[in-house]
Amino acid sequence: MDASLLLDTTIVANMSFAGRAFGPDRTIELTLRDSADKDWGLLIEELQQLRLSLNGRVLDRDLDNSIIVTILDLNDNEPTFIGEPYIQEVIELTPVGSTIFRRLTAEDPDSNENGRVSYQIEGPNENFEIPLPSTGDIVLKRSLDYEGFQPGEEKKYLIPVVAHDLAADVGLRQSSSTTVTIIVTDGDDQAVQFLPRGSPPYVSSVMENRERLNQPLTFNPAPIYAVDLDTDVQGPPGIVYSFLAGSPSEFRDYFDIDGPTGNITLKKPVERAQVEEFIITIKAEQDDNPVRYATADVKISVEDNDVNKPYFFISTGESGFKGYVRQFTGQAAIVLSYDESPLLLEVRDDDFTDNVVPKGSLRYELTDTSGRFDVIDTGYLIVNANWLDIDTQKEYRMTVRAVETTTSRKLSTDELTVVVTVLNGTGDDDRHGDSGNVEEEEAFGGTPFGVEAVAGAAVGGVVAGLLLGVAVTLLTLRFRSLKSKNADPAEEEYVDVRTPGRAASQRSGTGSDAYSYPMAPLAVPPPLPPQPNSHYQELRPAVYQSLERP
Repeated sequence: MDASLLLDTTIVANMSFAGRAFGPDRTIELTLRDSADKDWGLLIEELQQLRLSLNGRVLDRDLDNSIIVTILDLNDNEPTFIGEPYIQEVIELTPVGSTIFRRLTAEDPDSNENGRVSYQIEGPNENFEIPLPSTGDIVLKRSLDYEGFQPGEEKKYLIPVVAHDLAADVGLRQSSSTTVTIIVTDGDDQAVQFLPRGSPPYVSSVMENRERLNQPLTFNPAPIYAVDLDTDVQGPPGIVYSFLAGSPSEFRDYFDIDGPTGNITLKKPVERAQVEEFIITIKAEQDDNPVRYATADVKISVEDNDVNKPYFFISTGESGFKGYVRQFTGQAAIVLSYDESPLLLEVRDDDFTDNVVPKGSLRYELTDTSGRFDVIDTGYLIVNANWLDIDTQKEYRMTVRAVETTTSRKLSTDELTVVVTVLNGTGDDDRHGDSGNVEEEEAFGGTPFGVEAVAGAAVGGVVAGLLLGVAVTLLTLRFRSLKSKNADPAEEEYVDVRTPGRAASQRSGTGSDAYSYPMAPLAVPPPLPPQPNSHYQELRPAVYQSLERP
């Protein structure tokens, strides 16, 4: 302070007030109101003192010589934020335009405009705004996306906020900054997703007839699995799996899906001949919100379980099949085994349950140079007995094999020999086989019906015998023309006049009967002993089919 300024001055008052009026850190400013005051008064700011400057003038008591001092506020305080830190959780489902933060507050001790505070977000911001600077409320500009953050990245936004006063002189305004942290929380806005994402259909296979039942199937490229992409929702919902659709339409008869796990299991064996592939659409949905779901395709192929060759089974353990048939003109006969049951060329296959081959799965190939025998699809050997002549040929040897028809590999059995012996139709000869010689009347309970009784035994009972009796009549008519073409022209058939009621067959020029048989009407035989087979229903169609062959 220049001491010369104090010369010829008198102290009027020492002023006491809060603040500093001098120096770079002053907080108040002292000024005289007008120039007239300045002529009389002198403010010494560093002393906070008002002095009277006479400057050679004489005071006159009768005059008004008052001095008015006005203290003006200096904008020397910056706003101060209250309640920091500012942290707020906001769920990602919050609608745009919602106020997400209201606690932003800053105080400024200055008065009037110097103490009023305005708020604004510092720098550009795409997600948030403060539309009313005087309140400081933060409003959402754009939808939040919890899943939009990078893996491992903190799911939050840091909003820089500036608070400044409203001093008239913009250059003298005071300001301060803070940060508002917005933590984004997960909301239920995502659908269910099958994993892995973008993968091809789930693929599996089952082995026909041998796949384990009620066991989860294994799928590629990964197990069936779906997730709710809203992984951090409070109390995440469960996922429920179900079948939506599929082909063939009866796929539900074969497969089950477990709701909580999505495991698919096989309920019953499946035949490749019936279906080769299942295509099923599965659905995974939230248990608390069914509209949030996803679908995926499942392909399950039926693999051919053809790893074993079929094989012929002979219960006696012999190396080939043996049977017999009696000659009798105009009859269609089923070859019998030596236990009086129809000769069954039984085939087994270890690829099937209990080694039993399903019906219609085989084709029999019989190598018969005589052209007299055939095998029906159930495995029984039949013969056109009209062509059999014990005097011409008593034994027929042929080979047979069975070929799979419903598998891709079409495996076949090894060839096996079939030996059929022709017996006399009158019952006067013996049947020869490994089981020994047995007389005809012993085999048929001593009945006098000969050939008709044999036919009855072959199909399993009295009714079968009657049916074959009708078949004999029809077949006689059917093959009459064939007999004239195929029979030995030297052989003639005539009525035996020596024995009424019987017919005989004689070779021309021999003068003797080759054989004879009764012409009496077919009588109903007495009940036969129980037969060891139950194939009547299977054999009946085959007999009638043989009648229709040209």
